[in-house]
Amino acid sequence: SIKKTDIPVIRVTTSSWEALHYLSMANKKWSDGKFAESGSLLEMALEEDPQFASAKGTYGLLLIQFLGEPERGRLLLAEALVDGEALPHREYLMIRAVNRQFVDQDLEAALAEYELICELYPESMAAFNNRGRILMSMERYEEAVALFEKAEVLDPLSSIPLFNQWIILNQRLRRPRAAEAVARRAVALGP
Repeated sequence: SIKKTDIPVIRVTTSSWEALHYLSMANKKWSDGKFAESGSLLEMALEEDPQFASAKGTYGLLLIQFLGEPERGRLLLAEALVDGEALPHREYLMIRAVNRQFVDQDLEAALAEYELICELYPESMAAFNNRGRILMSMERYEEAVALFEKAEVLDPLSSIPLFNQWIILNQRLRRPRAAEAVARRAVALGP
């Protein structure tokens, strides 16, 4: 099994340490809710390595969800899917799931992809969070909250699952005390 999947790092990620560094910093900024800064770092990563599938996928998703450039984001996601076949399995599955969700706009297929990722990689905060977002859009709020809570446990320093919980608890389920508790946890993370 190891021999079959033993791929040099240069093929599965990037040949540029700088690009990898920018992606890492961009992910941290995204987790902190600093989306414009994350976007700038992802642009720098792609300047260093224009074929960096993980950076393309991450940037595509950021453009769609938070930076108001859905067309450009979908283009980058589609490119990342094509370029990402040599990525580690987990990264490729995430890019495929995000493509199903935002490029194909097939929420049922995306949900199935995220469920698979959650089964195979139960430490993946993003998979639990994204799965929750889909369930939230399907008005399956209780299930979504449970997934956001799991995402919060997996990455207690990220404000994203907290924000998602707050939206549902405050605006959909009308549970102000639970929403306040989530908001207080988010505030405790810092500005």
